[in-house]
Amino acid sequence: MVNYFKKIVFLAALAPVFLFAKIHTVDNTPGNGAMYQSIAAAVSAASSGDTIIVMPSSTRYDNVAMDKKLFIYSRSGFGSSWEPDRTAFTQSIQFWAGSSGSKVSGFYLNPGSVEIGVSSAVQNVEVSYCYLVATNFRVYYQQ
Repeated sequence: MVNYFKKIVFLAALAPVFLFAKIHTVDNTPGNGAMYQSIAAAVSAASSGDTIIVMPSSTRYDNVAMDKKLFIYSRSGFGSSWEPDRTAFTQSIQFWAGSSGSKVSGFYLNPGSVEIGVSSAVQNVEVSYCYLVATNFRVYYQQ
């Protein structure tokens, strides 16, 4: 009976995380029906813990700059070359204070940069399944 009660309390504590996290969509193709046409607009509208889905495009997206915990994904459909109908490309991914625990996945950066301002306010960020060409990967101490 005690274990059952602990499970209920644990699930009740997690419920707000699952109930209030939102998914935002971004597509810079005209007439697409997505919620936003720029990543910056989606980041601005998102709350910490939200997910942003970026659709593939043949037009470069604006920079990805985070100051809160976000999960930003694009379909990573590239091999050894850029495929405009299957990739979202941007020039910069930046993690600033408040973005601890954020994840970015599936972008094409050429030329580009990934910047992580390391401090007690930025920890455990993840960049995965990104195609990096002529990209500067910079980790520095941020005060």
